[in-house]
Amino acid sequence: LNAVPVERADWLVPGLAGERIAMLIRSLPKALRRHVVPAPDFARAFQDTEPDESRALLPQLARFLSVRSGLPIQVTDFATDELPPHLQLRVRLLDADHSVIAESRDLAALREAYGARAQAAFADTMAGGVAQKGMTRFEIEDIPRCIVGEGGLKAWPALVDRETCADIEVFETQEKADAAHARGVLRLARLTLDDTIRRARKQLPLAPTVALAYTAIASPDALRSDLVDAALEELASPGAGAIRGRLAFQAFIAPIRRGLFEQAVARLEPVEAALFAYADVAPRLHPPIMGYGRASFDDLRGQLRSLVHPGFAASLPQQRLLDVGRYLRGMGVRVDRLLLDARRDQDKMLKVLPFTDARAAWIDAGFDAPLVDELRWRIEELRIAVFAPELGVRGSVSEKRLNRFIARHDLDRSEEAGAPASGSPTQVGDEQVPAGISDAMRARLAALSAPTAR
Repeated sequence: LNAVPVERADWLVPGLAGERIAMLIRSLPKALRRHVVPAPDFARAFQDTEPDESRALLPQLARFLSVRSGLPIQVTDFATDELPPHLQLRVRLLDADHSVIAESRDLAALREAYGARAQAAFADTMAGGVAQKGMTRFEIEDIPRCIVGEGGLKAWPALVDRETCADIEVFETQEKADAAHARGVLRLARLTLDDTIRRARKQLPLAPTVALAYTAIASPDALRSDLVDAALEELASPGAGAIRGRLAFQAFIAPIRRGLFEQAVARLEPVEAALFAYADVAPRLHPPIMGYGRASFDDLRGQLRSLVHPGFAASLPQQRLLDVGRYLRGMGVRVDRLLLDARRDQDKMLKVLPFTDARAAWIDAGFDAPLVDELRWRIEELRIAVFAPELGVRGSVSEKRLNRFIARHDLDRSEEAGAPASGSPTQVGDEQVPAGISDAMRARLAALSAPTAR
């Protein structure tokens, strides 16, 4: 059940695909439908373009019809619930005796109801002599990449992280197996290197000033653990997914055992620099008198919480840790100037806040985490450019560049949902951003391009 590709089911069987596409076109609202008639002709024309049947049907059909009609047709314009039953794929779920457990024309609903049972049954059927539980050492000579059962059904064995041990399970898809296996190998690496990890934590030379500064965030022992764990991840992650046998595992952990302490010390250097800057700026983030620069100090405290928090030393790559120290020093420069002129700081802050609002909107809209992180760091660089340019900016950053970055990815997401580029480009100062962005984004960009009121 879990291996049935949802995107492929969307296309139905080849003999009925054309009729289904025509009916989808007929399901459009009348204001759109009258521009794409006769529906069977547009359905055949769409099929003649040889669309990618491994991807979802509706976004591709929406883009095709938008180009042909010149109108913005979106996925949500299709009334899929109005399709007759014979044009909706029926999925029948069987047990081991081929008796019908359930059937539905809604694959997602079937998975919601039976997905967990299906995974357990699939694992029991396909595991054979491969499955194992409670592993604390990598003693298996070889974990097969793929096994084939009755009727040619494929399964992918993988290690699964259970925190205190690892299990070998089988998965319906290679993607799920690969993701789980890398984490399972890392778990066995941690268990095998437990003595080395403990020794590295104990010997890590944490300066007293740094340890004292971190007590406001978490315990110094937690910081040591974070640094060593992150060092292990850095050394082990690149090759973990490829390890499938005992001898390969032994060769894999040997350089990690030798280099773990040195790698942890290398991570400690930028963390110490960041915590020195933290100790300097944190006590200064309160107004000298009640109400003075209130919004600015609130913004600074929010920035501090986002930069330095429990686990920050483990969650960021080493280059970002170097950046965090610079961002904290930039906050110190900003505070010095804020105390002299709160109004000027507020004017500068208004240049940054629209971008933090845009990032919050991306989070609410479910944008991919790496893209949201990329926007976050660009905003931090903009803060340096606005409040402390003497510290230097990494990369090219400006309000205009950030506007274009946000607009481009808003447009990409809109196109993924089937909404085509439409309307005229939005003017931002002397620059243009692409057409096809939302009305809310157009309004935001227009506001950014207007002079700041004083």
